[in-house]
Amino acid sequence: MKYYFRLSGGFLRQIVFPILFLVLCMVNLLGPRHGHPDSFFFYVYLSGAIIWLLLTVATFSKTYTVIKLALKKQPLLEANEVWLHDCVSGRKFYWDDIEEVINDKSVLEIKIYDPEPYLSAPKGLFRRWFFKKESKKVFKIDLSYLKANFENLTNTLNDFSIKAMELKAENK
Repeated sequence: MKYYFRLSGGFLRQIVFPILFLVLCMVNLLGPRHGHPDSFFFYVYLSGAIIWLLLTVATFSKTYTVIKLALKKQPLLEANEVWLHDCVSGRKFYWDDIEEVINDKSVLEIKIYDPEPYLSAPKGLFRRWFFKKESKKVFKIDLSYLKANFENLTNTLNDFSIKAMELKAENK
């Protein structure tokens, strides 16, 4: 089963607010009150704008991946009898490794028996600066971007989980 992108308010906020804030920083930086390079406030606004630019770039990679998948009309989430693939993070969770799947409104929580194979160091220069290597047993998938009925999604995932257990029992 494949689940594709849908435009939501949360997604628009993730794009609009960082851009709006950066524009406001630049207006303050280049404005007539504190725009002179000899002013102390010039350097305060400049450093603030640079920090926010770095934070925006660091957190925008997930949004960029969602936009890229949506434009290519590729699924954001795939599931079958063998695995659950979060295409945004690039992680493929195998049903044999999954302890429990919890649908908490717009977030899918996946509890793993042994999370070590799924843990990875952050990719990208800015993400490595701001985030440490993950060390968690529960992985979260944001469902707010998906074009899906969340109740049906949960039922489908439960069905795939049951089929995976049946396949495992048959192979033994």
